Amino acid sequence: MALTVGVSRVTRAARDARQRGAWAGTKAANVCPMRWNLTVIDPPTFPFTHFLFDTVRMLAFTLEELGQTVSVTQNRLEAGCMNILIGVHLLGDAREVEDIIDTGHQFVVLQTEMVHGRTINRELSDRVDRLILPLCRRARAVWDSSPENIAALAGLGIDAQLLTFAYQARMKEIVHRSDRDIDFFWYGSVTEHRRKIIAELDRLGYRVAVSFDAPPLFRNDLIARSEIVLTLQHSEQMTHVPHARILYTVANDCVVAGEGGANVGPLEDVFLWDRKNDVIEFLRVVRARPDLRELGPQLRERLAKRPMRDFVAPLVARVAA
Repeated sequence: MALTVGVSRVTRAARDARQRGAWAGTKAANVCPMRWNLTVIDPPTFPFTHFLFDTVRMLAFTLEELGQTVSVTQNRLEAGCMNILIGVHLLGDAREVEDIIDTGHQFVVLQTEMVHGRTINRELSDRVDRLILPLCRRARAVWDSSPENIAALAGLGIDAQLLTFAYQARMKEIVHRSDRDIDFFWYGSVTEHRRKIIAELDRLGYRVAVSFDAPPLFRNDLIARSEIVLTLQHSEQMTHVPHARILYTVANDCVVAGEGGANVGPLEDVFLWDRKNDVIEFLRVVRARPDLRELGPQLRERLAKRPMRDFVAPLVARVAA
């Protein structure tokens, strides 16, 4: 995968000198607003990068709300701005990391995946030591939305800051149908754990729809037709709650229901989750609620009291300092 940049490659010594000077200038001038570029790592052989797009949009919209100038690029770092690298777990070659560093461009790493020891998403490889850590060590900052990840990264020598994803009004774009023909809708990867729950709901006679990687045009049509959007754990080993997915659907007046997880805390009161380890019975009770269609707007209003700009603003100020 070729990463394109705004300027030619420079020597490592010149790069370091220029980067130190750029940061010093930023600190002296206390520049605000700033120019930001969200660089989405999108390997040509990986067909699922669009799973990150809602995360990218939430951050871009929030930066703009804070008065920042924002661009979004594919595999491209821009000169004269702060780049935010999203999807660094998709980098496959140490040369790509070298290319990023050698541009001399300033960058922040937004780490989006679960860190376990020296692995990403429990993948047994040397990706963390070979790619992620060298990049993080050179970053202006490392942001992560999971306190557990921040602790894990600290154990690897990386001082990451917490980026809390929250309500972003501009994500609201779905108009729900009155004649909804789907009881439960799941979108995302279908692991064995998720497959069992989906199959049981289907066996019980509910109208269930599943979409692994449908583009937003088709995914959002399914959401608009659904009474409940499911949230399910990946497996017994990976129980994290998918914050971006829940935030997107709750912002769109959806009733999100299913399983909680290790990092449920920040969202525990804006979606419905099983506390008794009987998710099928829990979902049946939720589906039978007479006030089901009133819940979505109520949960969105609760989430709206936590605008994402309040959490992003301190990180922007810290980068600019």
